[in-house]
Amino acid sequence: IAAKTLGSDTVLFTSADSSIQKGENFDDTALTLAAMRPALFVIRHSMEGAADRLETLAGIPVVSGGEGRFQHPTQALLDAFTVHLEKPLWKNGETSAEIAPPDKPLHLAIIGDVLNSRVARSNYELWTRLGHKVTLAVPPSLINAGESSAEMALGDFSDELLPTADVVMMLRIQRERIAGSVNKTDGELNEEFGLNVRRLKMIRDDALIMHPGPANVGVEISSEVYDDPRCRIRQQVTMGLAVRIALLAFSLDGLQELKATLGLPG
Repeated sequence: IAAKTLGSDTVLFTSADSSIQKGENFDDTALTLAAMRPALFVIRHSMEGAADRLETLAGIPVVSGGEGRFQHPTQALLDAFTVHLEKPLWKNGETSAEIAPPDKPLHLAIIGDVLNSRVARSNYELWTRLGHKVTLAVPPSLINAGESSAEMALGDFSDELLPTADVVMMLRIQRERIAGSVNKTDGELNEEFGLNVRRLKMIRDDALIMHPGPANVGVEISSEVYDDPRCRIRQQVTMGLAVRIALLAFSLDGLQELKATLGLPG
């Protein structure tokens, strides 16, 4: 939708329908696609480093839509933008490579299946780079159900964390990655760490509640979360479109044209 908003034509390419199934490797497929002279690639891949490899081979802009278990940069950008609209994450007007955080750093609490989350890792990198505090809280049932990273400091989840956070971000259980590792029912997981009616009361009135989606309602969040005035899950989707429009335009050297179209200052 972001590409079409900019007037671009899009082509969906999946490995299941490609010559990869016939034995062609990643590099050959990348070079074949590049030979068709697209303006830009958006790639989502199970291999860490796929976007960098594709850009090296193709020589055209590549946007990562998520890689392996470790990167989802556009999700981190849209999450930051969603928060920044209400709680500044950086000083407005800042354009240098080292963006200055506001005078009072914020505290982001990311709770749930952190070990299998691209979103957690990318948000951790972005928020800490901006000078803010991030707590990665892993419930006991999930502590051995994924791959840890040396660059991330993990903590145990407890209810005492919730009142300290400016932003509470819940993560879904990635059962496709942890099959057999977690032997609890959805209700038991919700009671262990889920954002339910009881825990909603523990979050400050001025805090924001977020989830990158898709959400497992009844597990990491209850249905009441969507009706809570602090919930920004739907706004994340809207900001995701806005951020990706800007990112595509920037990647295609069309940012000035985009600003003119939207009536924004240069």
